[in-house]
Amino acid sequence: MDASSPEAIDFAAAVLALRRDGGIAALPKGARLPRLDGFTIGVWETDVGAPHGGELHPDGDEFLFLIEGRLDVRLGEGEEATHLSVEAGQGCVVPRGVWHKVTPVGRCRILFMTPGPAIEFRPPA
Repeated sequence: MDASSPEAIDFAAAVLALRRDGGIAALPKGARLPRLDGFTIGVWETDVGAPHGGELHPDGDEFLFLIEGRLDVRLGEGEEATHLSVEAGQGCVVPRGVWHKVTPVGRCRILFMTPGPAIEFRPPA
């Protein structure tokens, strides 16, 4: 981004890439979010949940903030799993290296800050 020509960022069409070197770039939102050495920040609008059975971020903690709606977040696996119910105006931190699955309860808008570049996914259940 250039301070001499600032632009508004439309999170319906773009995500922000916060690189570990301190640079920030707006990138077009596609079917797959870009994997970068840093953090991807964007807004996810959904009522159906993620297209996978869970994910894990080995490069850092993930931050989720619920703009509107209600969200169920499962952290961990099996009997050790923790379940959170997150409502609009609340957020949560998913610790580095913890398997988690996010399930919307109705329509949700979620602001996310996801570390990268590495990520692991489980197939849908």
